[in-house]
Amino acid sequence: MRRTFRFVLALAVLLSFVAVSNVMSDRAEKTVFAQAEPTGKLAEVIARGSLNCGVSGGLPGFSYLNPNDNSWSGLDVDYCRALTAAIFGEVTDTNLVLVPLTAAERFPALQAGQVDVLMRNTTWTLSRDTDLKGDFAPTTFYDSQGLMVRADAGVTSINDLNGASICVQTGTTTELNVTEAFNALAFDFELIPFEASSDTITAFEAGQCDVLTSDKSKLAGLRYGTADPSLYVILNDTLSKEPLGPMYNEGDAQWANVVNWVVYATFQAEEYGISS
Repeated sequence: MRRTFRFVLALAVLLSFVAVSNVMSDRAEKTVFAQAEPTGKLAEVIARGSLNCGVSGGLPGFSYLNPNDNSWSGLDVDYCRALTAAIFGEVTDTNLVLVPLTAAERFPALQAGQVDVLMRNTTWTLSRDTDLKGDFAPTTFYDSQGLMVRADAGVTSINDLNGASICVQTGTTTELNVTEAFNALAFDFELIPFEASSDTITAFEAGQCDVLTSDKSKLAGLRYGTADPSLYVILNDTLSKEPLGPMYNEGDAQWANVVNWVVYATFQAEEYGISS
């Protein structure tokens, strides 16, 4: 099954200038060569011998480093692995480097070349697509922004939150969205910003704020990681649409094709029933 999955990934990259060739029986000798001469980021990654993939690192379901065994898991991590397998033919301990980044760190790190691609639950927005000189691959998770409160707070919707204090992560679309939503209701509110996602949930659990806002998938992961998830509820209110997906620097068509077609390959793999 794993061999089949690698084949599907390689087939996707073939459509974007990369073909599988010189496949040997020994896994260590498997190499994926560019059908066209590698240029730009693809050439850089191949020469380096590893992919630097920007992730969150603290978000269950997307990219989470288990402190018990130092193993990585999550959708974004799997896409890092898929891209690595498409380029090098396999994933090893050395050809994939997962780089944990906060929301505020991710865009400067991408622009500076510290990472080759962001697989970091990043929302595709007009301003990011233009002002940050970045491009997005196809959306891998269509999310929405929500609100989490304590189960015993007696809150059933956003309409009960006038005067609330709100924990929010800086450098995200959630700051602007929650501000617009509460201003539209003419509510009094206080934003309590934190740079790290882990700090927002810690502060929320400690009672430093009444509400924690983020993407609903992220809220679900943070809630799951608490000592007693039943103490918290995610409201049904939706504050925004959040199409999440890989992001890379603009101006490199070959690299864009490689990343994009790896994503498309996973869509096709799901249709074929390939899951590992």
